[in-house]
Order: sequence, then C-alpha cells, then structure tokens
Amino acid sequence: MTEKNWNDDQDKLQAAERGLRSQPNFIIEADSGNMGNINLKPGDYTNDQSPTFRGSNLTAGQVIEIWALEGEVTKLVGKVKVKPGGVWSLTPPLWEMTYGTIDFVLSVDGNIDYDNPFRLHYDNRSPDAQLDSLAAHAGDRALAIEAGKVLASPEDLRFEGQLTGKFGPEDAHSVVAKVTLPDQTVIRLGPVAVNPEDGSWSLPWPQDLVAEGDYSVDFYAWDAASNDVLIEHIELTLDTTAPDAVEVSFTLHDDFGPVTGAIAAGGKTDDATPSLEGRVENLATPADAKWVEIYDGETLLGSALVDSQGNWSFQSPELAVGEHVLTVVPVDAAGNQGANGASIAFEVVDPAVLPDAPVISAIADDHGPVPGC
Repeated sequence: MTEKNWNDDQDKLQAAERGLRSQPNFIIEADSGNMGNINLKPGDYTNDQSPTFRGSNLTAGQVIEIWALEGEVTKLVGKVKVKPGGVWSLTPPLWEMTYGTIDFVLSVDGNIDYDNPFRLHYDNRSPDAQLDSLAAHAGDRALAIEAGKVLASPEDLRFEGQLTGKFGPEDAHSVVAKVTLPDQTVIRLGPVAVNPEDGSWSLPWPQDLVAEGDYSVDFYAWDAASNDVLIEHIELTLDTTAPDAVEVSFTLHDDFGPVTGAIAAGGKTDDATPSLEGRVENLATPADAKWVEIYDGETLLGSALVDSQGNWSFQSPELAVGEHVLTVVPVDAAGNQGANGASIAFEVVDPAVLPDAPVISAIADDHGPVPGC
C-alpha cells in the first residue's frame, strides 16, 4: 500500500482548508465469514480482510480514496472515481491485518476527513471456549442426551449450555447451531448471546421446524467477528406422535392426622400434601411413558418417573384448603403428552374443623344370664 506520513501539521491544515464539496455517506460491507453480507457499524468486529466500501452523495468524476490510519502512518487502501448519481464502490485487495484495531478515513479529491473515522476491529482468531455442559428441555421437562443422541418433541424445545474459557467480543460472544435437516438442507439457528458472567446460554428450537425425522446439530461458539469453534455435535430425532394408547390410573392417599388411608373421589381430607401412587398401562416400550405429569386444575405440580414396570409415585406440594382436581397425564420420552389421563376430585379441609375421631368409652355385656359391664 502507498504510505504517507501525516506528522506535518501543514499538510493536514491545507487538506482541511480545501474542504469537502459535500458531506459523503460512507459504509463498509463485510461479505465473508459466517454472517454473510452485512453492513458494519463503527466499532464492529469483522474477519473480512477485503470488505467493500460504498458511498453516495457526491459528484460524478470526483476521486475517492480510502486511507487506513495506523498510528502516525496512513496507508492508502484504494481509490475509485464517483459514478453518475454520486455513488461509488471499492473492494480493495486482501487486507494484511489479521488482528487489531484500525481507523478508515475518506478522501474526496485529496481532502481527507479526519473528523469522521470509521473504526473496525479485525479478528481472524478462533474463540477460546469449550463446552462444559449441554442440556435439552421440552418446556419444563429435562430430556435425556445419551451417547450424543436426543429424542424430543419440537414443542417448547430448547438447548441450554455452559461454556468455559474466555467471554467477550474477542472470545466466546455467542452460540449458534448449524442444523442439517432430514432432506440434507443446512440452516443456522442463532446466534444467541453468551452470559459474560458465567458462560451460560440458551438456544430455542424454531417452532415452525416440526417435521418428524433425524436432524444433525453442530453447536459453535462465536466471537463478535463470527470466528467459530465447534463445541458439540448431537443427533436429534424429532417425535410428535403422542402416546395415546397409554392409560394411567392412580390412588390418592391421606398420610396425616388421626384418619389415614385412601381418599375417595369426591371425599375430604385434612392432608394438604397427599401422596399419589399409580400405574401406566399398555406400554409397548418404556419410552411410551417416561414420566407422568401431575396437575391441580391447570397448574402443573410436578412430574414423576415411570419405572420399567409402569409404576410411579408422587408427593404433592402443599395444597390450599378447598376443592381440588388432580389430573395425571402420561408423557413419552420425547415430551409428548398422551390423551388418556386420570383425575380425582376431592376437598382439602382445615384439621381444626374436622369432627373428632370416634372414641369407645365403655363396653356393656347385655347378653346371657349375667348382664352388665
């Protein structure tokens, strides 16, 4: 590149006195790397070593020069003439810098505008980041990741992770996922921001991407310049088929106070934390009912794992005094809910208003030749 030393204040003064004929509009477009074609903003990071400079609001035939300021030395990046309509475009040869900060200034017919530098941060280095943990969730359900494979319903699906390493614009700044669809089309999800305090991040699955099938998902950590490093690969199977053949039954137990035992449908209890025990029937495979979910009306109280025999149990959190309807719904390993749930309606009452338990005060003998106590 051509170099010019601008230490001479007289040079700068003469350039300023000539003045620009009109105020130019000046943008830099990056067209390489993971982000594709984007208009950069002053202060941005980029790894495009040959960006395109574009401008307007000038006069056809004027000569545009782009200069790069590095300390006291100004390097000529390139020059071009303004086209009819006052627009111009310049894509210089490959830029030499791989890391660092640089200011670009515009010269119009030899007049350099020092007052409006366009500062960019160049960074071609991969971020320093590693994956510490990865979890998959369907709503509030934690899905199993076994040997790099995940079975999931797409509804409310999200991936959450924790990175170790360095966090910030020059290091792990965000996370993206490159997803290979069943038809081998590749799409990108994200980027989503990495929490600079602890390296945590959360990436939601798009709710319009619901076709059943096998997906390949590669997770990358990005820096602000979109340099990346692969942090994890998983195979994802989307399953939207509900386990409607599965049926649930359960009993509700009172474990508190002087009277304990099963709580009948429509009955009353002074136990505000009743226990539930139940079974899941018609299991073709254990994955048909991985959990059951327990609801009080529309409120989810929690979930319980179903064992290989179809048994499960659950301790209710404290329920308010009043009427309740507990409903148990089967959920398969992908997080799909079955249609054949079971419900019990009952009432929780204040122990203070329950009638006293019956007491035997005496036993009388009223049979035979000697009656009496």
